[in-house]
Amino acid sequence: MNDEQLYKYLMVLLSSNLDEMNINRRIKIYKFQKFLPLILNNNKVFKHFDFSGISFDGIDVRGIDFTEAEGISLDPQKIKHKSLFESKVSGIDFKDKSFDGVNVERTNFTNSINVNLDPQKIKHKSAYCSILSGIDFKGKSFNKVDVRGADFTDTKNVNLDPQKVKYKSLRAANLDGVDFNDNSFDGTDIRWAVFIGALNYKIDLSKVKEYNTNYGIVENVSENQKIYIKSLNRR
Repeated sequence: MNDEQLYKYLMVLLSSNLDEMNINRRIKIYKFQKFLPLILNNNKVFKHFDFSGISFDGIDVRGIDFTEAEGISLDPQKIKHKSLFESKVSGIDFKDKSFDGVNVERTNFTNSINVNLDPQKIKHKSAYCSILSGIDFKGKSFNKVDVRGADFTDTKNVNLDPQKVKYKSLRAANLDGVDFNDNSFDGTDIRWAVFIGALNYKIDLSKVKEYNTNYGIVENVSENQKIYIKSLNRR
C-alpha cells in the first residue's frame, strides 16, 4: 500500500471498536511508522497493536500510557525533548539505556524493566512526583535531588538524608522502604509525607519546618508526640 492507502487503513483501525472485532492477535503496525503520533494519541488501541520494529526516535512520548502496549523499544536519549514527563512506561525494557539528562518528573516506572537511573544525572536532578517502583538505587545518591511527591514503594537500596535533599523537603513523598540512617529531620518539610515502611528514623515534630496530621503516618517521633494519621492513596 502507498502512504495514502496506509493512512486510510489506519484511520479505519483507529475509528473502529476493536474490542468487538474478536481480534485474536495483535496487529503489527511497523508499516505505520510515519503515522506514529496519530497512534499515540489513541492509546485505547494499544492492546491490539504490536509495536515491534517501530522507532520512537524523535517522537514526543510525554504523557503516554504504555501499560497495554507490546513490543515497545524506546531509548530515553533519542525521544523528543529527552522527556518521559507524565509517561507510564510499564513493560518497557530499558536494558543498557541511559537516563542522563532525561526528564522523569511524574514518570511512572511500575513494571518497567532494567531501569538504571542515577538521580544525580536526571534532568534538573528532579524525581518530582515520580513513581520509582522496581528501581535499585544501590550506590546512588539523592543529595540535592527533588523528591517531593516521589513514591519509593518497591524500590531497593534508597538512602535519604533529609538535610541534603533539595529544599530539605519530603513533602507528599511515599517513603516506604527508604532508609534514613538516623539522620536529622530538623528544619525539614514533611507535610503529607507517608512514613509507613520507612527505616531508621526518629522525628522531633517540634523541630521540623512543617508537618500536618491529615495524611500519612509518623511512627517514630519523640516521646508524647506519637501520632497516627490515615495513609495517602497510592497513585
